[in-house]
Amino acid sequence: MVGRDLSEWRARSVDDFNREERQLAAFLGDEDSRDTLRWILGLLQSLLGLTLAFPADFMAQVDEALVAKLGAHEEFKPYVRALIALMGAAETRKSGEGPERARELLDVASEELSKFRATPRRAGGSLTPFPNETLEERRRGLHESVDRLRRSLSDEDWRVLAQARMHDLR
Repeated sequence: MVGRDLSEWRARSVDDFNREERQLAAFLGDEDSRDTLRWILGLLQSLLGLTLAFPADFMAQVDEALVAKLGAHEEFKPYVRALIALMGAAETRKSGEGPERARELLDVASEELSKFRATPRRAGGSLTPFPNETLEERRRGLHESVDRLRRSLSDEDWRVLAQARMHDLR
């Protein structure tokens, strides 16, 4: 019975992630910010999947004191800050503010989650921001991002980049 309840809880969580992503993505109005949002939510889904890999008996031992202790740990603080920034971005949409503030908060969440990703890496673990993408979907997304970047650079930007290249290190 516990496994079934856990599966149902996970399915509801995924539905919540997807609904929130659709609503916030529509609000952002900027494809680069949508990419950032997908990256953030993908990492959170990976973390959720990792958490749900633990047996239910183990998870039942997690109490408020342990959560509080974990929340105060330096390596966990970026995760907490990322969640707060993400919630702030969602609230910005709900409060009627413009999408600029939501974009700024997503950038903060992304930066904090980048810091947090180092924590499981030190223990030999890995969190992917693309848990549900095929290799082809990931490649297509990267190509689209690169094309947007290329279109955003001016002729002057390209000249500066060309001059900044190291041509000969000898």
